Amino acid sequence: MAIAKQASLAISSLLAISGCSGDHIRSVAQLAPASPCQYSISSPTVATQRSALRGLLVVHSHGHILTDAKCPDISVILFSVEGGPDISLCDSDTLSRRFGCPAGGDKGPVLTVVGDLSHTTGMPATMTVHELKDLEDVPSANGA
Repeated sequence: MAIAKQASLAISSLLAISGCSGDHIRSVAQLAPASPCQYSISSPTVATQRSALRGLLVVHSHGHILTDAKCPDISVILFSVEGGPDISLCDSDTLSRRFGCPAGGDKGPVLTVVGDLSHTTGMPATMTVHELKDLEDVPSANGA
């Protein structure tokens, strides 16, 4: 919660300094999250754009990726941005107890990431992460 409040204050300060209305920032916050499934290696190139994706956070040999059970062979590679959230979730005692440190894998979380998404045909999509939100436990196989 404290991170979200700090981010909100930082955005408000930047908007006040720049004279920008912030309308485009608010519209990003209202984006319905997409699935990583949209970004297979053969998908068309996407220029860098602010996006929201929802999926399972997984630890990978090169960092963290976002996946979706509907398309297990497709993933989006996540990168931290200076001043952004800790993707590993290790900076929060509560989250690291709940999801592990580093987070990702069988314990989840399923979450929404907001950031700058880039995709070039023939390469995996990448996202520099500016926000993590709506963290949930991984649903059990029996629905409980």
